Amino acid sequence: MYSTMRTLESLLYDISVFITGASILIVEILASRIVAPFIGTSLIAWTSIIGVVLASLSAGYYIGGILADKKAHKNHLALIILSGAAAIVLLELIRTPLLSSLTSSIYNIKLQSVLVSILLFAPFSFLLAMVSPYTLRLDLKDIEHTGRTSGRLSALSTFGSIAGTFLSGFLLIPYFSTSTILLSLATMLTLLSLAMCSSVFLKKISLLFFAFVAITTIITFSPVSAIDTHILAERNTPYHAVQVVQYTDNDGNDRRSLKTDRFTIQSSMYANEPNRLASEYLRIFDVAKSYTSSVSSTLLIGGGTYSYPKHFLEKYPEAHMDVIEIDPGLTAIAQEYFFLEDSERMDIFHQDGRTFLQSSNQQYDAIYLDAFLSFFSIPFHLTTEEFANELYSSLEDHGAVVINLIDNTDDTETPSFLDAMVKTYESVFPYVDIYQVEQVSFGTVHAGNIVLVAAKQERDMSTAHAYMPTPFSPHTEAPILSDDFAPVDQYILRLFD
Repeated sequence: MYSTMRTLESLLYDISVFITGASILIVEILASRIVAPFIGTSLIAWTSIIGVVLASLSAGYYIGGILADKKAHKNHLALIILSGAAAIVLLELIRTPLLSSLTSSIYNIKLQSVLVSILLFAPFSFLLAMVSPYTLRLDLKDIEHTGRTSGRLSALSTFGSIAGTFLSGFLLIPYFSTSTILLSLATMLTLLSLAMCSSVFLKKISLLFFAFVAITTIITFSPVSAIDTHILAERNTPYHAVQVVQYTDNDGNDRRSLKTDRFTIQSSMYANEPNRLASEYLRIFDVAKSYTSSVSSTLLIGGGTYSYPKHFLEKYPEAHMDVIEIDPGLTAIAQEYFFLEDSERMDIFHQDGRTFLQSSNQQYDAIYLDAFLSFFSIPFHLTTEEFANELYSSLEDHGAVVINLIDNTDDTETPSFLDAMVKTYESVFPYVDIYQVEQVSFGTVHAGNIVLVAAKQERDMSTAHAYMPTPFSPHTEAPILSDDFAPVDQYILRLFD
């Protein structure tokens, strides 16, 4: 007879299903932070992670069911959970050297993403997925209540996944390091395994592994010298895995830079002269004054380290700038490491740039867009014709938009991201110019910053400025990017072919 009174053993099974469900989702979401510094968080990376995890879960459910039918015992379940904990510890230990090795030897980003996902995220997903069918077999007391037991355990697994999802996004990733999260999960699973098993031998194994995890945790968080002494800080923000580095450039200047992937430096400043622009593309941003009669009211989408706002407010002492930075973590890093100070002439808003424009009636003389952090972090909704129209509507009649983007202009045979951007803005603005910055190589990738200016009036060629537009005609087959179709990732992937 099915009893409504739950036994301690049954409650332990419930807890196991809940915790393993939460653990799978936490590591899956954390996976994007693990791979971001090496392969980014593009559509390709997310597709590989989700696809491999789902395939591993399917295999784990199937194999777990077969093993449970052969000989189900809670000691076997404890061993499966302990193995899942071991897989998470292994993930923590090998993730950096494995990612460095694979991305240095394989240049096809699709192959990189799939191999990385299989080697790092398949083992723990497979092992923890076995827990659900194994627990069902152990907790099934009579055939008449198969549906009720199965439904309860499925619901608990789903609730665990929901809890893991919200915990990851709202609490764990914003406030704890990747290592802390992974080792904490491994510790929790090890304790669960210890509580589950009745075998003295298995208890000893669990205790030994718990000791190993504890020692690993102590070593991980001990204050040791960094391999790269140039790294000032490593942080997880709500949107990025960030490094702050300081080094001496070829001209002998001390530079402080922010990185969100291993290929590119997203922003730099001179450590001894915080308001002097270190990046050439930001110096080109000043060309906006040649297209508009005033820059007294401006907007910057993408604050980053706030290099340009500091320069702008110093150069134009009567001007005001609104800065939209979606990531409050970057603003905090800019305040701590990049000498960002409060100013009555600068207002900072932590939200998406497009939603800000949609909710604001403010008109600006110039809008600067510097939200494309790297090859792998291009928000497609900030590239489309619909967004260009929103920018146009937010400008004064003499206004201009200045956009920093990344591409390679050497390939003229096929449409590029730059071609598509130029055609998109030409469909909205009467005047579009580009300013090309010297291209550099990142491994096999040869690309660089390109500044696109879209204006309501033609550039005043009498205005003295060090930079002149680069002659450019977009590829005839390049599409106008839209909210319905903006294949930005595909264009960027061609840089790695």
